[in-house]
Amino acid sequence: MIDRTVPLLERLLDLRMERHTLVASNIANADTPQYKATDIAFEEAFAEVVAANRLPPPVRTHPRHLPAGLQASMVATPAVVHRQHTSLRNDANSVDIDTEMTRLIENHILYNATAQLLSKKFTGLRLAIEGGK
Repeated sequence: MIDRTVPLLERLLDLRMERHTLVASNIANADTPQYKATDIAFEEAFAEVVAANRLPPPVRTHPRHLPAGLQASMVATPAVVHRQHTSLRNDANSVDIDTEMTRLIENHILYNATAQLLSKKFTGLRLAIEGGK
């Protein structure tokens, strides 16, 4: 009943939430001496999930079997990377508050867009189940 889109969007929301946590931590530590800003290799992690889902779908060998889920292929763990750009600060903190706020806003917008896509997918499934009423 649920195609590959739903688990993919769910994992995308998880990755966006993880990125939000890291960027918020960077903002919170903007004044911490020698703090190195962190982020996740988001695009690489998501590309890994997408590539894993290009495999042929599992085959149902009996009509009463439940369809196999794709959760096993959604386990790509993004690498946490430390941004090492040159800091103009004397305390060796690598957080640029403007950059972090931009990343936070961008991530927030993309999280909301993904949530809306997932919501629309479930609305479509509900309409199909109800017969389009």
